[in-house]
Amino acid sequence: MPSPEKCQPEIARASEPPRTEIEKAVADLWEEVLECRKSNRSDDFFGIGGDASLAGRVISNIEQTCHVRLQPQILFQSPTLADFARRLERVFLEQARAGESAAETGSTAAVETTEADLAARAARAPVEQALAGMWRNCCIESR
Repeated sequence: MPSPEKCQPEIARASEPPRTEIEKAVADLWEEVLECRKSNRSDDFFGIGGDASLAGRVISNIEQTCHVRLQPQILFQSPTLADFARRLERVFLEQARAGESAAETGSTAAVETTEADLAARAARAPVEQALAGMWRNCCIESR
């Protein structure tokens, strides 16, 4: 487990707090999993004390609470908070669109009800607002 100092931004680096709702939620999750304080947008998960096991916990938590499917390597490919949040936004949109397409075509493929709800919300709102709502509804409020 990293010391709290590991999660603090280096003094030489300017503090860049999370901007979007998804970045804030990811920061909260990282801080919980890493047991540290104040993640910044440019923080690298592995540079602030994360390892493969903790990355698995992050991915599992998001999958279970948000009912999305993530590639196990997503955090390794996008290890900074800002990049990881951006990748999650794309995953949410892709999976919401997939659920919407299945609903439109009458597909019998298994699509979670929550994904259909997310797709409906995404179709009615601007992307950033929809993503923030998706994250808030499926991840933050379920904790």
